Amino acid sequence: MKDTRTASKIWRDYQILDEIARNENVSQRNLAGQSGVALGQVNQVLKRLVRKGLVKTSRVNAKRVAYYLTPQGFTEKLRLVVEYTQLTINLFSCVRRVVSERLNDLVEREAVETVAILGTGELAEAAYLSIQETGLDLAAVYDVRGARNRWFGRPVRRAGDVPPRAIDVVVVTEMEDGVEARRLAGQVGQRVIELRELLSESLAMFAQRVSEDDPARDEAVFSEKGELQEA
Repeated sequence: MKDTRTASKIWRDYQILDEIARNENVSQRNLAGQSGVALGQVNQVLKRLVRKGLVKTSRVNAKRVAYYLTPQGFTEKLRLVVEYTQLTINLFSCVRRVVSERLNDLVEREAVETVAILGTGELAEAAYLSIQETGLDLAAVYDVRGARNRWFGRPVRRAGDVPPRAIDVVVVTEMEDGVEARRLAGQVGQRVIELRELLSESLAMFAQRVSEDDPARDEAVFSEKGELQEA
């Protein structure tokens, strides 16, 4: 790991943003318990995220503040996942590993045979190599933006090019345009694997060692009396 303290800070920010995205009614004490971040740190992290425009607050009552992710907050959450990966392990290798593991699991449990890739960026290349290793048939390549005509010698298609749900698995390597990517993937594939979700799951387990070894976790726990005011 190049910089453990930097990686730990990135992971703490991601955990707080992710918990707020899942539950806007979460309290600072809940955030501390669910993310494993000390309560005093949660307060400081939230103040910083509000200043950066990633989180907004709203006073629910005299004792409770609600937290909301701004559009910039959702974008930052995804960026932190990628940045953390780059700091801790090689992103390309990580993608190859998590995609291979998920595809091999589907082959064993559900006997899938055909797979498609949605997205033609650098991460798609890692997914392509994973598919080659599993021996599955790469039936099609799709791109949300339609910016390319060919990719690795294959035509880049749109969702309407094949019968609905004709492919066993669609691997979504697109890290942006998530809603549109899921819509297209759902049209052509019986199962959808989102790379961003695979990375989050993998990193959650991998990064736990970083947060557990972080000495800042042992600092004193402060009360919530200093909870953020409405932004």
